[in-house]
Amino acid sequence: MKKIIYGISNYKMAREDNYLYIDKTPFIEKLENLNEKYLIFLRPRRFGKSLFLSTLQYYYDENSANEFDELFGDKKVSNQNILYTL
Repeated sequence: MKKIIYGISNYKMAREDNYLYIDKTPFIEKLENLNEKYLIFLRPRRFGKSLFLSTLQYYYDENSANEFDELFGDKKVSNQNILYTL
């Protein structure tokens, strides 16, 4: 049984410790297609902003590239082929 995320803002920890994670990875493609210089996330408290930023960190971080399949293998973003290298 999956645990409910409360107060956890680390994507890797949430995935490894079997927390319930609602897949927000399709938004990565939308963010990339915005072609904006600055992005602002306006959401109420406890609405997952830090967890989503942690998701982006692990998605783009070259140091986490060897863990990509483990962290994103079952998520929609891994099926979209939108991974870009800087």
